Amino acid sequence: MNIKYNLHDSLIEQVVYDVKNGTVDIKMDLCNWLQNGYVEGDPENKIIHMLFSEVSYMKKEYYEYDLDSSEILDVSEIDNNTIKIVFNGDSDVGIITISSNNIHFIDE
Repeated sequence: MNIKYNLHDSLIEQVVYDVKNGTVDIKMDLCNWLQNGYVEGDPENKIIHMLFSEVSYMKKEYYEYDLDSSEILDVSEIDNNTIKIVFNGDSDVGIITISSNNIHFIDE
């Protein structure tokens, strides 16, 4: 799975899992200043969507559920089609694991 951005420290704002259509949409506030192509003067943050399609597996593990501006701590590839995102916020810690055939990044 090709993760286009460095997601560390970016904020997860919303996760929408559409089981019927096999999609997951993760809206996040991306730390644009951490990206390889960042040029001084560009916005330091920007809203993007990670859109997964042909999702075959989605598991959310929350120790306390309060998914609102939760900071991404780590993103790891388990295999070619599966990623694991570890995040935390003020009162929550969680892991989202997604297996998908496609991932697209969409700027808002």
